[in-house]
Amino acid sequence: MYADVPTKGVKTIYSTTGDLFAWMCIPGLIMVSFFYGRKKRISYKNQDAE
Repeated sequence: MYADVPTKGVKTIYSTTGDLFAWMCIPGLIMVSFFYGRKKRISYKNQDAE
């Protein structure tokens, strides 16, 4: 298989945003983990009170 792929002078989404998406996934993962962990901890406390 052979394909001509332009490597210079082509605007792509990745070339304009760079690694922004990947770097923004890290704080997003931390926030989701924090809120999920907090929710689980609260539900465990409620079960202990019964």
